[in-house]
Amino acid sequence: MDGLDTRKRFAAHSVNAVVLLESLRFALGLCEACAYPTFNRALANWMRRSERARASGLIHAATGFGGAFTPVWIALIIGRFRWWQSFFLSALLTFLVVVMWHWLATDEPAEHRRVSEHELAVIAGEKEERHAEKAEPGVVRTSSPLEKRLHAVCERVLLRRERLCLPYLVLHLF
Repeated sequence: MDGLDTRKRFAAHSVNAVVLLESLRFALGLCEACAYPTFNRALANWMRRSERARASGLIHAATGFGGAFTPVWIALIIGRFRWWQSFFLSALLTFLVVVMWHWLATDEPAEHRRVSEHELAVIAGEKEERHAEKAEPGVVRTSSPLEKRLHAVCERVLLRRERLCLPYLVLHLF
């Protein structure tokens, strides 16, 4: 076995590792894709309109904190026990959260047994019931000429399969 063979094998394994990593990251993205729309729906159902921005900020902050705290959590488990027990303890914690969520959470405040009539009135008092006007297909409602031009470029590229390049964008947008 010579050095060239070793380099070929290393390159092949590196490509496989990158493809596997990207595939797993894509699958994780698919699983996480429903999180923020679900959070927004829960906020719309449970929070007064005046409190939604703060609650949404807390959700985003907690998401970042979770991403920062998880490596510390895993390192503490590995340092105290063994590496494979980090998977077991993380799964156990997740299972406990799922059980609590199933037991405590409802889609609407009116369905929850611990929400009082006064709380329902407060939540419902600021709920907005807006129904957006349905747009006709092909009608673009934009406020600026740049948005209209951008929409036209996107329509050409996506619907008519025209090629997109920098000079094309410059000519059609400006």
